[in-house]
Amino acid sequence: MNLLWITTSFPRWPGDWQGHFIAAAARSLAQRGHALHVLCPIAAGVTESIDWPGIRVRRFRYAPLARWACLAYGAGILDNLRRRPWLYLLVPFFLRAMARAIAEEIESCDLVHAHWAPCGAMAVAACRRRHRPLVVSLRGSDATSPSLWLRRWVRQVCDTSDAIICANEHIRRLAQNAGAAVEKLHILTGGIDWESFAALPAREEARWRLSLPQDGLLVISVGRLVPLKRHEILLRAISRLPSDVPPPRLAFVGDGPERGRLRNLAKALAMDDRVHFTGDLPQQTVLLWLRASDIFALASAHEGRSNALAEAMAAGLPCLVAPGAESGLLRGAPEPCGLVVEDGEWTSALERLLRDIALRQALGAAARRRAEEAVASWAEHAEELERIYRLCLGQRAGNKMTEAAKGD
Repeated sequence: MNLLWITTSFPRWPGDWQGHFIAAAARSLAQRGHALHVLCPIAAGVTESIDWPGIRVRRFRYAPLARWACLAYGAGILDNLRRRPWLYLLVPFFLRAMARAIAEEIESCDLVHAHWAPCGAMAVAACRRRHRPLVVSLRGSDATSPSLWLRRWVRQVCDTSDAIICANEHIRRLAQNAGAAVEKLHILTGGIDWESFAALPAREEARWRLSLPQDGLLVISVGRLVPLKRHEILLRAISRLPSDVPPPRLAFVGDGPERGRLRNLAKALAMDDRVHFTGDLPQQTVLLWLRASDIFALASAHEGRSNALAEAMAAGLPCLVAPGAESGLLRGAPEPCGLVVEDGEWTSALERLLRDIALRQALGAAARRRAEEAVASWAEHAEELERIYRLCLGQRAGNKMTEAAKGD
């Protein structure tokens, strides 16, 4: 198949963490013999078009000056708009440039897959004109947003697309409520590169490679430093631990606009010597940080399906997760593999794990088993995507035959 993928986040250079899960899925499809054309926005310092094995990447321009191309990437479009309202001036140019690029690329493709509702909305007209199936993935920030324009685009793609891929059951219900027919809906979560986990060193060696102390416990949180992730909850929870609990180190792996505020908070709480801000890291280094850690914590208000949580579980870490972020990975498990932590209970949950090594080990081992059971490899993810694509193409072909028969 010749596939056109539309996304607002794709690695800008080798090892870039932005959109790495989309790149992993694309590589797996390319390895199955499919030709992929990935359409994504330009970023400062990045060439317009590059070729990966089996993948052609085109980056569309939307700003009059290259240095103004800062609507996408970083904290993500929605957070970038909240932080810098002047970027709203670029939105019409961004959408127009995306729609124009889709119209130019669609001729050579059999099917279009949009990774986010706004991308799907921009593809609707071209898909109708060229009679191409449209698949849309709802990631969470689109389906759960209170924004009127995002909700309108979600309703549009739910009504017009051939298939909707949802990150979890909650998003599937939201898509159905937005008008998507049940037969269109598919639940498909991200995958894991299990081979990368198999190659990770022991905890002690991981700490040595990262120049971390061998003694003491390390709590890790992986993700963009944006308000949605609520990282300050972890800082305050650790600062309130009883004095007889050895204070752990805390690592924030990722970057974003909240970094300065979190640094200041760590200093105000007299924790700055025990908090690591790693910035953006290549994916393999992120996995090394997971291996060096003892507890994973995710305090996000909500998540579609957290790849960071899935990877922490695959690394065998006991997990502390806010109710809106666990996506059924913990509550749906056949055995306890982590703790779902309500607001106001983070200090007691951390204290419980920090004091009880047997509980940490039991939850970590169960988390690994849960990940092996519930999280697909990228190869399995690509196989399921291929099945959905063939279903859409088959339905289109059947519709054409029906219309031809009616004409006769």
